[in-house]
Order: sequence, then C-alpha cells, then structure tokens
Amino acid sequence: MQVALKHRRIASHLRPKVEVELPKLEEADIIERVEEPTPWVSPSVVTRKPKKPGEVRICVDMRLPNVAIQRERHLTPTVDNIVAEVSGSRWFSKMDLRARYHQLMLPLQSRAITNFSSHVGLRRYNCLSFGIVSAAEAFQDTIRGVLAELEGVINVSDDILEHAPTIEGHLKRLQATFHRLDQNGLTLLQGKM
Repeated sequence: MQVALKHRRIASHLRPKVEVELPKLEEADIIERVEEPTPWVSPSVVTRKPKKPGEVRICVDMRLPNVAIQRERHLTPTVDNIVAEVSGSRWFSKMDLRARYHQLMLPLQSRAITNFSSHVGLRRYNCLSFGIVSAAEAFQDTIRGVLAELEGVINVSDDILEHAPTIEGHLKRLQATFHRLDQNGLTLLQGKM
C-alpha cells in the first residue's frame, strides 16, 4: 500500500511560524528534508500551541499510512499491578522522559511512511512521532526493555516511578535508573521529578 495525499493549505498567518519551526525540528534531528521521489506523503496540520502563544505545533495526518502499519500490541501496567508492586514502599520519585517519542529514532526503512507536506516542501520524521498508530506501544515496550531488571522501577509511557521501602534503597535505585537511562541516551525532563 502506498499513499500520497493532497497537501492541505496552511493558513497564511501561520506560514511564517511554520518557516521558523521546521528548521528548529531539522536542527534537532527530529525531521529531515525529503529530496527523492516518494510514494508516501501525508498532509501536515498546523495548530497554535495553547500554552506558548506565538508558537505552532506541526502535526501529520497519519490516518491512511496507519492502515499499513502492523501493530505489536504491548500491554501497559494497570493501576492494580502498580499498587501491588509498590506495596511496602515508603519512598517514591516520579520522573518524566523529555520529548518522549522524539528520543526514539526510527529505522531508515520505516521513515518514508512519515513523509509530510508543507508549503515549503516535503519532510519526514527521523524519530517516532505522535500520530503513528503504534507509537505508544512501541515506546512503552522500548522503555520497559531499557528499565528491565532494575528493582523498584515501573514505567507507564513517559512516566517512570521509582520506589523503595528505605531512603538508602531509594537513592541507590534512583542512581541505577539514571545510569541506565544515560547508557541508552534517554533524558529526563528537568524540574518534573
């Protein structure tokens, strides 16, 4: 299956903001230009960021490409699982991964399906992005794998809960968690711990 959808017009008052945002995303290696012919193109949808006046969010309408994506279906821990696991702990830390999906690079062969159009040309995602039907499952499974075998660590999406019955154990577990995240090139959102 291959789909090249018609470009959606971006409102003229948002175009200058898109022209500022796209280079920022390229510089951060989140997206890249598409120079070669491609069978996949989805339209971009531009919205204002509600908490950041003057900035825009560039989204991609992935509805049709999502039909071609084979999902893996990984389970997320339930509240009952989490409550049972933290039973007996007195010390807790909750951490958030920074820009969650953008920390996971897509394999080269998977990037073309994320191609999108804008009024200044085609781009594609280098990393996992919102709108991909399997993004949440792939992210959860990847982070679960990174944190596997660490004692007292639970993750649900980009949230990581570290717990222990003693302060000493808690600090030791936090150090192990930070080390594992660092080994895998994952960063936490500052000020959210």
